[in-house]
Amino acid sequence: MTIIPCCERCIYQADGFCILDHAAAVTNCDGSGCIHKVSPVSSVMQLSRQEQRPHL
Repeated sequence: MTIIPCCERCIYQADGFCILDHAAAVTNCDGSGCIHKVSPVSSVMQLSRQEQRPHL
């Protein structure tokens, strides 16, 4: 395991370190910061959008 310092507001940040333990999809393509950053707010919004979809 690699120790990567992190101060981003991200679902993978805990106690100042990145806790992502495997390769993940690139979620941040704007060229700034970590390419795996997923903000806690955006992940909650995505879940609520999925819940609002009609079930077929």
